[in-house]
Amino acid sequence: MDQCLTRAKLLVLPNAALTRLTWPFNWSLVDPTGVIERINAPPDCLLSHERSIPRDWISLPAVRVDPGYLQELANLRSDDRVMILYDEVGRPVRATRITIPLGFFAASPTHHLLFGLRSLGRTDLVVYGWRWRRTQ
Repeated sequence: MDQCLTRAKLLVLPNAALTRLTWPFNWSLVDPTGVIERINAPPDCLLSHERSIPRDWISLPAVRVDPGYLQELANLRSDDRVMILYDEVGRPVRATRITIPLGFFAASPTHHLLFGLRSLGRTDLVVYGWRWRRTQ
């Protein structure tokens, strides 16, 4: 049975993202008044070859990385991750697979920083800086 949030009071920043933890891993942009602006989801083909969907995979929060968003899907039984970059209107731009116990949970788009947890023998709080490159 699908459960949904029917009524809630939220304190949100402009274009806050609410992410569904489980399959189909969709996420919504919510404006400051609590109105859902749009619903986004990763392409079905990203994990179509995985036999463990939806049981072994979860979505971490979609985080703002101006001018778009980054969503990370994580396999709970391994270090496999799928990083999905969306453009400013929520269309998937690129997906990258990595094998490292890393999960991003917040970002500071103004300062180009991503905050996450990494577990290599012990759990560390990590901060990554980013910059955009033009590709042809």
